[in-house]
Amino acid sequence: MGQTENSPAGTSDPDGRPEELHIVEQRAAIAPIDRLPVEVLEQIMEEVYFPPLIGLASSDLRESPWTFALVSRRWRDIACQHQPLWATIWVDIERILGLESHWTIAPLVLAILLERSSGHPLDISVTYRHEPVGPGFNPFATLLHRIYEVLIPHSYHWQDVWFSLTETTALSFARVRGHSPMLRNLRIDFGNFGEVRHGITINAFEVAPRLKALHFSVSSTCFLLPWAQITRASLQELRDETPALIGRMHNLRELSLDLSDPSIFYYFSTTTTIPASTSSVRLA
Repeated sequence: MGQTENSPAGTSDPDGRPEELHIVEQRAAIAPIDRLPVEVLEQIMEEVYFPPLIGLASSDLRESPWTFALVSRRWRDIACQHQPLWATIWVDIERILGLESHWTIAPLVLAILLERSSGHPLDISVTYRHEPVGPGFNPFATLLHRIYEVLIPHSYHWQDVWFSLTETTALSFARVRGHSPMLRNLRIDFGNFGEVRHGITINAFEVAPRLKALHFSVSSTCFLLPWAQITRASLQELRDETPALIGRMHNLRELSLDLSDPSIFYYFSTTTTIPASTSSVRLA
């Protein structure tokens, strides 16, 4: 087959793609599985995909759901438009920091996932275990700030979230107030290195009508929360304030306490009042 004047060597596709890729797509287009109804293909994709983990060396571009787009044009169109495939997002800050080239790519990948989720309820985890500190420029704080700057405008669609924060990023959550109608499960922590200064309060989640489950440490109580509507709570880092916080959860049904924290035996006693609505207390 001869080459056209404008076609690069080794290509036969108008878009200039490699000939091998063009052949693969042509074969996929006539494969029996490619003729399945859209709803069936969507179900297959949901069964086999793994939620995107932003932080792997490949940024997950070699994993599902990204790989669905490599099967054929039809699969690419179906995958990109099927919102649930893009609505569960894990962001591992430490993995991202392990590759300098991904410091700027990660927020862009996150923005693509959020765009493709297109209003579907979001399950998001942004985690780190230690704050990397070094001389000069510290990319950790900059990266974390950029990640939350991308996430916060989508708070209307947060459903189940786990956010590891610093004081600076926590303060930026004031913009979420009144904008989280889908939120039902909230986990907040401040990693292993600090918390918001005493006396600072952040009104971010006090108006969240569907919020029923909390996983938090006392250091997270800088956030104003709708304590009375909480039915399931998991507590860590117990302190003097802990019994009082439990007492404010008048509709609490399930309570989990971190038994690995020896302070539980200091802060809790026979005088600690558990709400009458509580039917289960678990020491984890």
